[in-house]
Amino acid sequence: MSRASAGAAPRLAPRLTRAQAGIALAVAALALVGWHGVTTVGPGGGIDSDAYARYAQYLYENHRLPPWEPLPEAWRNGTYEYQAPPLYEVLGALAEGLVDNLPSRRLEPGNLLVTGILWLALFGGGILALTAARPGVRRAGLAAVALAAFWGLNQAVALGKEQPWAAGRLLSLAALLGIAGVTALIAREVWPDRPRRMLGAVAVLLALVPITAFLVAVGGTGASQAAATLAVLLGIAWLLGIGWSAATLRQRAMRAGP
Repeated sequence: MSRASAGAAPRLAPRLTRAQAGIALAVAALALVGWHGVTTVGPGGGIDSDAYARYAQYLYENHRLPPWEPLPEAWRNGTYEYQAPPLYEVLGALAEGLVDNLPSRRLEPGNLLVTGILWLALFGGGILALTAARPGVRRAGLAAVALAAFWGLNQAVALGKEQPWAAGRLLSLAALLGIAGVTALIAREVWPDRPRRMLGAVAVLLALVPITAFLVAVGGTGASQAAATLAVLLGIAWLLGIGWSAATLRQRAMRAGP
């Protein structure tokens, strides 16, 4: 085996630090909480879910913004979300159209709880394997994480076919998971020499969001929260004078490694 091929394994299956693995496991647990909200509440049962779905349906069918109407009248008609910026609804409508054309099949070896535990075991085992020193173990871990990601995506597409506006609610859940990731990045910017504080920051976030994960999964506030969190990250980076060129990003990725 050549030296080039021998050096390809670490790049194919990079070794995670314990803090990075902890963040990944915490985000996976948060995803399960949100998935429970999406699958059990159903369409129309969440916070403002009907109003978001109605807004998205109008945009999808008419390809333009709805006409303005006074707020009292909008409350009576259930169209009060028409007053909001349309980004979330546009993305949700596109996601709804996308899942209708993707193949999928429910893969559930048991009830919701059993399926969630098995998925978390598969994903968590893969993440823990990615912290190992041996490249072969990390490659197996990467395969397990990829399989868990495919399983989760398949379940999401299948749910989108079964429930109206499920894709929109899952989009909101994805935004919530993005908040957790950006929170870790903010902690890394503020404490670049204290990598464990990334895990601490995400832990504090997760301690505050069990009910938020449920509400965001059935509503539509996740997109705006994710955008606000990303704005905080960019503001901190600008204040600290950190560049975002390709070379800088490569250096930062290497610094974040083991």
